[in-house]
Amino acid sequence: MGRKPSNQNETGVKTETSDLNPKETYIQAKRIAVGKNIRKYRSGMKLSVEELARYLELSVSYIGLLERGDRWPSLYIACKLCDLYGITAHELLTEEKGHQNRNKNEIGQEKIVVSLMRTLTEDKKSFAIETLKNLKMIGGS
Repeated sequence: MGRKPSNQNETGVKTETSDLNPKETYIQAKRIAVGKNIRKYRSGMKLSVEELARYLELSVSYIGLLERGDRWPSLYIACKLCDLYGITAHELLTEEKGHQNRNKNEIGQEKIVVSLMRTLTEDKKSFAIETLKNLKMIGGS
């Protein structure tokens, strides 16, 4: 239905997907995620592309570029989007739900880990971090 986002590196030069290095692949995926969020929240508010363009003082075609992930919103535009949608920058920039929507148990566990880490010596902190990294690799996530 929609156009596939063009493959561009940070300088805006189009590249083939197979030519992208890990950093460019990451940036492209993030740009696409932000574009999907812009569209998702716009649709959720039942705003047309034209209405959003008028609010942001941008062209309709530029909104299309943002929503397809072909362009990054400027910091100013990202802030205006967050204000309009009533969301955090985290919610706009990621595919995750905002911090306030996270599982309370998960937040409690993170606080416990942080408080325990503060009690450790630097050597023990390094050991704990390496242990957590190893657990993550074993767990596959």
